[in-house]
Amino acid sequence: MTSRPMTVADFIYVMDLNPCIYPKYDALGPDQKRMAAHLNICTGTAETFLDDDGRILGVGGIRFVGVGEAWCITLPEKRTPIMLRTVAQNFEQVRDENHLWRVFAESKISENFLKHLKFQKKDGIHIWTRQ
Repeated sequence: MTSRPMTVADFIYVMDLNPCIYPKYDALGPDQKRMAAHLNICTGTAETFLDDDGRILGVGGIRFVGVGEAWCITLPEKRTPIMLRTVAQNFEQVRDENHLWRVFAESKISENFLKHLKFQKKDGIHIWTRQ
């Protein structure tokens, strides 16, 4: 598996395959969907994860303008332990390079992602503190 900088088209492709998980995104118009992709690109890191044949597996990164907001979205059929390990390695590198000790998650999916990365949830809020 490899990664490269995410494009707007990559983000839209992956998000459009997850309408049940992200119904608020699914309800957006085309311009708003492009703006959501640009937000992720412009406020931190945004990577596209590819299989060995160059097919998109998912997109993810860290928004770190202000505080880190972790995010990762995959194709439904590509959610595997191998994918998680590779994404986790990328996340940890970005986290360390940018000295991020606190990140937050807005969804149950992001919370599960952070648990796998050994972040610990603070009670009552969606902030995760690195151990």
